[in-house]
Amino acid sequence: MSFFGKLFGKKEKPVEQPVLKEGQVATPLGIFTFVDDEYIYEGLVKWYDDDEYQIDAYIETVAEGSDDMGDGVERFIQLLNNKEEMDYRVKMAALDHFADESGLIMSESQHMLMSKELFLENLKIEDIGIHRDGSVCFTIFDTDIQDIRSIYITYTDKGTFEFETNKYDWE
Repeated sequence: MSFFGKLFGKKEKPVEQPVLKEGQVATPLGIFTFVDDEYIYEGLVKWYDDDEYQIDAYIETVAEGSDDMGDGVERFIQLLNNKEEMDYRVKMAALDHFADESGLIMSESQHMLMSKELFLENLKIEDIGIHRDGSVCFTIFDTDIQDIRSIYITYTDKGTFEFETNKYDWE
């Protein structure tokens, strides 16, 4: 670059770093905030590409009493790299778990059986947690399954799915 180019050339603006508050950590996933009474970090993560909404995410610390995230961020990044496949697997596991022998599920809103296509279309993961034991918890609210308000689906470190349900949010 010439002398005048150096003097009058455009200067690159430095990338602005987010201003972090106490207890916040900048990660490749975004900013996460430490919740010390639960020993987790909470933040928001983009899960569905066609939706502007970000889902709630949390990462447990390596041990109770610690503020170390360990490799939780890396595990979350690996999960995001395969999110379409994992989203499908979680929803299919829910379908297998809740469907009757004919593959249908009773709709709470329509008071009739819904097809697996409609069931899968209505499910939306709204919360993901990375646990210190290697498992991942997916939460689905507003399921439209009769008598089930929310589903907690845990993908274990052994590659299996476990289910827990609540009829109401406050249970």
